[in-house]
Amino acid sequence: MNFELTEVQKQVQAMACEFAEQDLLPTILERDASGEFPLELFRKFGKTGIYGLPYPKELGGMGGSYLAYALAVEEAWGGSMGAAKLPAYTCAGQQVQMASFSGCKLIGVNAYSKHPDWAARLAEWMTGEENQNLRFEVRGQGPANVNAANSPQVQSSPAIAALLEQSNYSQLQRVGGKFWDPVAEFSASMAQGNPSGTSLQAQLDRMVEGVIQR
Repeated sequence: MNFELTEVQKQVQAMACEFAEQDLLPTILERDASGEFPLELFRKFGKTGIYGLPYPKELGGMGGSYLAYALAVEEAWGGSMGAAKLPAYTCAGQQVQMASFSGCKLIGVNAYSKHPDWAARLAEWMTGEENQNLRFEVRGQGPANVNAANSPQVQSSPAIAALLEQSNYSQLQRVGGKFWDPVAEFSASMAQGNPSGTSLQAQLDRMVEGVIQR
């Protein structure tokens, strides 16, 4: 199985590396000494378009993948990169933890395969400990294999640790649900400056109704 990066992913990684060398490295010692967050550099990095990389073009993004986005951020910020669960906020005098959806991707075997035995072996090989360790090492993605996921290398990953912490406050996303359609509709309206003039509360209510609809 080939876990190597695509040419597009390598180009994005190179662009982020160039930004790091030209804009981040010259002042890294001063920033580390002061402990200040480099807000202006953060905004300048945003102007490269990388922060919008995984979002659809119709919403102002670049239509790329989250993997390419993660590679670029890691390349640019390096040891200064961090990850954390979603924050809490105060509502009616109470602390509310922001929730999220969680889910999984399944690797199954087609019941109508002409070669079911080989198909089952392929699925088993893809999800095996060795391959999932390799996937983590090359692409930085969390392994689907339990033994690989419990390895010290995976457990020490800041991104995976934050994801696991956030999972305590997540709800299972239903397979085949219509979550993204109403969310995309609402997001497009916000990105375009609410051209319909409909109240934000009404649009949020419509989005929620669409998300929970079976």
